[in-house]
Amino acid sequence: MRGTSEIVSATILVAGEQTLEDLGTSGWHGEHRSVTMIVGPVLYRIFKPELTIEHVFSTWEAGGVYLHRLPESLGPGDLQRRRNGSHATTVVSLAALPACTVALAPPRTMGGKPHLVLRVGALSLEIRDQSAYRSTMDAWRQARALVRPEN
Repeated sequence: MRGTSEIVSATILVAGEQTLEDLGTSGWHGEHRSVTMIVGPVLYRIFKPELTIEHVFSTWEAGGVYLHRLPESLGPGDLQRRRNGSHATTVVSLAALPACTVALAPPRTMGGKPHLVLRVGALSLEIRDQSAYRSTMDAWRQARALVRPEN
């Protein structure tokens, strides 16, 4: 008998400047349009991109009200980060209106710092500092500009 596996959710800690490694379209002139983007450790495959990107972007934007509660940037010892090249470690497919929420989470330890929790479908991003928020928000802004019709 073969077993099955399913990833029900994933949590990624995000700190510091996140790089938009790739942003591109596929099937743009057909009915199966998609956008692919790599931001930090996440590869997003986005279907129905005009609708989906706007929806996710709006959630990111709503998180801006908490930005002043986050540190500007974390020190190197605050969060272990991989620095051995560019590669996505998590792949997420999004379509139409994935469940999206944003909330400020309290510190986990005495003397700790609060962080943003942004949930997009089954992915939870724990945004640990303003630099991470701004750079990731900028990546979603670029994706949004890519799919918006010119004015």
